[in-house]
Amino acid sequence: MITLSMQDAVRIFPVEHIDIPLGVVPNVSRFSPVGSEFAVLYAATDIATAFAEHVIRDRFVGRGKRRLHYMEIRGRAVTTLSTRKDAQLQMLELRGDGCMRFGAPTDAVGARNQAAGRALSQAIHHEHTDIDGIVWESRFTGSDVYGIYDRAIGKLKADAAIPLSDHHELATLLKRYDLSLRRWTSTLG
Repeated sequence: MITLSMQDAVRIFPVEHIDIPLGVVPNVSRFSPVGSEFAVLYAATDIATAFAEHVIRDRFVGRGKRRLHYMEIRGRAVTTLSTRKDAQLQMLELRGDGCMRFGAPTDAVGARNQAAGRALSQAIHHEHTDIDGIVWESRFTGSDVYGIYDRAIGKLKADAAIPLSDHHELATLLKRYDLSLRRWTSTLG
């Protein structure tokens, strides 16, 4: 376990929650199992990693055309998060050789199938109430990603969120990942 202060971590989330950038609900994800009674807030150290983790993932593997529908971008918001001045996060560190040191399966952080991560997180959340979340390296970019349990969200503060479509680095991200945007077109006359 490590103690850390998070500065300017990036969170991408559904735009319908733009007014509550720290809001979370239980939802199936890498560290949140099916039917979970707890929620996990995800953030990354940079916008490129947050974008890769939340928007792109593995969806273009083996596909020639790398197009996102514009509504996928319009449907998301982005904010930056930091720990409050008087708070620090107690995180299970699974970066580098963290899985081996902790005795966790490496699939928990590196596998496309998220079952190992969900099982690990369920056990950590229930048996180690002093742990606020998990930090690991993105399997897409190698940069740090944070999964913060809902019980620790009070240790965070968020900047005002904006639509992802308005983010100043969106064009750079699209170019970096060789993506184009397509708009919905009607076939009706």
